Amino acid sequence: PWVFVHDDIAMATGPVFRPAWYETYVYPRYAELWSIPHSAGKKLFFTADGKLDWALEPLRVSGCDGIMFETPATDLDAVVDTWGDSFFIGGIDAQILTNGTPDDVRRHVLEVHNKTRDCKGFALNCSGGLVGNMPLENLEAYFNSRVEFGYTRPDWRC
Repeated sequence: PWVFVHDDIAMATGPVFRPAWYETYVYPRYAELWSIPHSAGKKLFFTADGKLDWALEPLRVSGCDGIMFETPATDLDAVVDTWGDSFFIGGIDAQILTNGTPDDVRRHVLEVHNKTRDCKGFALNCSGGLVGNMPLENLEAYFNSRVEFGYTRPDWRC
C-alpha cells in the first residue's frame, strides 16, 4: 500500500540548493509524480538524508502522505509539528546507539517516545539504520526499550 521515494534534497546542514529553487522546479514535479502512485491507490512516503526542517511543510503540501527522515539533523519537534497527525518514521539517533551507554540509549528512546506518544502514524526507527560498530549492549538496550515503550512485541525482548 506504500511507495517509498528517496531523494537527497538536503545535506546535513540544510538544502543543497536555495529553497526557492525547490519551490519553482522540484515541488511542482513532485506533485505530478506523486499522482502516479496515488492514482493506483497507493500512499507515498518521502525519504531523504540531510536536514529537512526547511522542507517539511512544502513536502506535505506537494502530496506526500508520510515522511521518513534518515538523520537526526532533522529536528524531531519540527517533524512532530508538521507531520504529527499523519505518518512519519525516524527519531532514533544512531550516534547515541554507537557512542552512548545503555542508559543513554534507554533515555533517548524514552525522550522520543514522550515527544511522539500522541502521534498515531509514527514508527520508531534508527535514522540511517543499525550499523556494525554499535556495541551489542546498546543494541540490546535499544530493542528492550522498544519493547518497554510499546514499539515492539514483548516476546522480542533481548
